[in-house]
Amino acid sequence: MMRTVPLPDVRLPYSILSGLSIGRYHAFASCPSYELMLTEPMQDGRLAACGIHQPIKQEADGSVVIGDSHQYADPADLSALEERTDGDINGAILEYARSMLRLPSWELQSLWNGYYLVHENEPIFTATVEGRIHIVTGIGGKGMSTGPGYAQYSVETVLD
Repeated sequence: MMRTVPLPDVRLPYSILSGLSIGRYHAFASCPSYELMLTEPMQDGRLAACGIHQPIKQEADGSVVIGDSHQYADPADLSALEERTDGDINGAILEYARSMLRLPSWELQSLWNGYYLVHENEPIFTATVEGRIHIVTGIGGKGMSTGPGYAQYSVETVLD
């Protein structure tokens, strides 16, 4: 994920999702054009290979958040779990963003990575320990988008 410097003369009236983002989130499956979008050829093989999709959102200070990508690794492969930022992947994300949007500056003020645990068989792992400790984790890279809603559901379920 990346954030530009504040762009005070830019106002995005809404957040932007690319077709790759819409394809990533199954909640859009009810849209009439969803299936057609999935049959469209990928413009660049790097995008699919790196799990790149393109949410773009403007922050209150005028900066623009751009991202992101998803790579998965076997937890047994410790070398694949090193914290690092891949410049080639970020370059592909920025190239894709530039094809969607014109900004007066693409200067970045910050970059960050998110790391998610993914259960081998379940999209969401839940467990209750000793009847009072509740563990909920998962959603495998969709947590920033779906986590708040699932957290509310989980808390309401525990309190019922």
